[in-house]
Amino acid sequence: MGTALAQAASSAGTGTRVFGRHSPIPDRIDADELWITCKRGDLSALLGAWKQTILAPRAGHLRVIFIQNGLGVADEAGRHLGSAYPWTRAALWWGARFDGARLLLTPPPRRMAFAGECDAPFWKSCGFEVEALTMADRDALEWRKALTNLTINALLALHRLPNGALLTHSALMTEAQALHDEARSVAKGLGISIASRNDTWAEVIRTAEATPANRNSLLQDLEAGRDSELEWLNSALVKEAQSLKVAVPHHERLVLALAAGNCP
Repeated sequence: MGTALAQAASSAGTGTRVFGRHSPIPDRIDADELWITCKRGDLSALLGAWKQTILAPRAGHLRVIFIQNGLGVADEAGRHLGSAYPWTRAALWWGARFDGARLLLTPPPRRMAFAGECDAPFWKSCGFEVEALTMADRDALEWRKALTNLTINALLALHRLPNGALLTHSALMTEAQALHDEARSVAKGLGISIASRNDTWAEVIRTAEATPANRNSLLQDLEAGRDSELEWLNSALVKEAQSLKVAVPHHERLVLALAAGNCP
């Protein structure tokens, strides 16, 4: 995803640099904005490694933007960065994958939302639909995006199906609705401000309709034999539910099925 954003920025005439998961840690970054696009599971180690060499010297002058899927990103960012950094939580409702020769993006509309500082006019000029929210909305945005991922990603990864399958398989639709409602119950139990059920479910459907051929990131990781985001999505939700004593049987069964490799 970082490469996809870099390509969009470069096409608008902006110089960008991408650091991969195995890139050496630079001594410094001369930039006004840093996008952190690593997987959720790599976030704590990356922030720990970069905090003193890259982030601390630019405290208050470097805008840091996080776009990971998964829960707990806002907590992790706050733990490392605190109030000294104008960090932003971002959510992307589009996908990208590398087919071995080309970087393929899901077709427009490509929506992005930012909770915190952002250069909305720039990203709009790159062809994105942009929603600008306040820093106070960071937790709410994280859960809003997670509600879609919690509903779609693991379920379709289990069945090895693209997003559009949700719209054509009635059994998947029924299961997705149950997953969605359980996730909403946990968010409410945590005191997260979320939109109405009609609105959050509409966002799930809109995502499936806009990206029917997309194989979500969790599915791509499983197919490639990589660590997936399950720990930070459905598994994290189950842990939160247990602490709140909220029943989430559909998520529990889904997590167990994926852990056991019980795929159709």
